[in-house]
Amino acid sequence: MDFSRNWLFIDQETQRKLSDKRLLIVGSGIGSFISELAVRTGFQHLIIADGDDVSHSNLNRQNYRLEDVGAPKVHSLEARLLAINPNLNLTVIPKYMGATELREFIPQADYIINTIDFDSPDFLLCSQLCREHHKIELFPMNLGFGASLCIFSQTCPTWRDLFQFEDHIDLKASILQYLAATQSVESYLYQALGRYQSEYFHHGCDPQLGISTYMVSAMTVANLVKLVKGDDIRYFPEFYYLDPYGNKTISAA
Repeated sequence: MDFSRNWLFIDQETQRKLSDKRLLIVGSGIGSFISELAVRTGFQHLIIADGDDVSHSNLNRQNYRLEDVGAPKVHSLEARLLAINPNLNLTVIPKYMGATELREFIPQADYIINTIDFDSPDFLLCSQLCREHHKIELFPMNLGFGASLCIFSQTCPTWRDLFQFEDHIDLKASILQYLAATQSVESYLYQALGRYQSEYFHHGCDPQLGISTYMVSAMTVANLVKLVKGDDIRYFPEFYYLDPYGNKTISAA
């Protein structure tokens, strides 16, 4: 695959390093766009796991087409990625990663992108095992029209160091409450977080926009490049946050 148009921002040595690094992407919802952008940027060793099939409700925000509905997500994604770069070293696992799979595959990867739903306790287990195996974990989150990313090393604080929670569901609420309390997010999102709890029970699912999925995918892959280059990284408890729906501008006046 020709990466010559990366030239000003990714030098040849970094490009070579990208091609050698192994990514484990746990979940192919948000992970579907992250994996494609990673491939287009130059990563060539990927392990992708998800036990879900493509549904109609995925099409507004995930990297699938109408003809993929009903098929295993990882198989549809496999075909798409290999159509971009047939020389990928790509392993897809058509099942949800539990303790056994996480313990098997985390040691094989250089970086782990944890996109396991908050609704599953395995997202906390994934984080714990990354730390035990001294792996860098990236945890991307959709936030309205924007995106947030937490990056964990084996020495930075953990979720439990920052939040008090009983279980994985409680942690999701704690994170949202924390973001609302800091008032560091855009005003529209701050207002939406105030309505989230009551309206969630009516809809029965979290809201998620395709715009946000694109944003968080770009944020994740950009930070993967920074990690490979050895550039400065802001580790948890700092949150990367970017929202194009906000009003921050650069004035030419």
